[in-house]
Amino acid sequence: MRILEFKNYYYKLNSYVDNYPKQIVRHQSQLVERYQEVDFKNLVDLASLDMRLRYIIIKFCLDIEHSIKLNIMRSITYLENEDGYKVVQRFFSYVRQTSKIKDPYKKMMEYLSYDTYRKLDYDKYEQNTPIWFLIEHIQFGNLCWFIEFYYNTYKIDEFKELSKTVRFVKNIRNKAAHNTPILNNIVLKNQIIGNNKSVLITQYAKSLGIRKQSLDKRLSNYNIHDILAMLYVYDKIVVNKNMRARRIDELNAFMEYARKNKHIYDERFKSVYNFFSEALANY
Repeated sequence: MRILEFKNYYYKLNSYVDNYPKQIVRHQSQLVERYQEVDFKNLVDLASLDMRLRYIIIKFCLDIEHSIKLNIMRSITYLENEDGYKVVQRFFSYVRQTSKIKDPYKKMMEYLSYDTYRKLDYDKYEQNTPIWFLIEHIQFGNLCWFIEFYYNTYKIDEFKELSKTVRFVKNIRNKAAHNTPILNNIVLKNQIIGNNKSVLITQYAKSLGIRKQSLDKRLSNYNIHDILAMLYVYDKIVVNKNMRARRIDELNAFMEYARKNKHIYDERFKSVYNFFSEALANY
């Protein structure tokens, strides 16, 4: 009870039951589908691991976001016959053409207007928005949209692969940032079917030495696929060696911590653990 009172709450702990198979049981003369019996300590341990993993993912994604913004600003500086204002105008036109958003500036930047200090800048740049202002304040989901626009419009090779994979980073980043469980269905398979798996991420996983049998099983899980996509994008765009070394150390420490209660987990969880162990061994 102290765990529920001070460390977690029932709804979140119960979400980790999704990792366990259901079975048909008789209840009040009827056959009903229920989860198999799960030891409470398994759910508590998964919740603890999940919290640690989410914090690490947020750090990875902050590094990715920072590096993407640096790369965009550097790239735009070298565009011929363009300036930052024109790029923003083109982007807003692209948003209007590909969505139902009529006022992209308001949609993306309005949150600034609720801050007394930043409202001055919001009003100042509404009619003529410089690229540095947009990139400084754009949120991650819209940044992914900008990358899609930037590659489709200017065909700069540096952003080709990123335009195809950054949305997967957004998925896992949003779950971590919004405190959504990631390990609640981590052993499930066949969530991603056929060609819906990213070819780039599949090829990257192979380059890390992950066995094909393990690859086919585990990359069909949404969260595993998106975590691997995060590692791929990080590998491609974050050039700071010290930053990279810190993140790898944090992941390895997490993997070591996850072994603490390995005796309470079945082979499905061990298979997921081995998948990431193989990936990190060559990362």
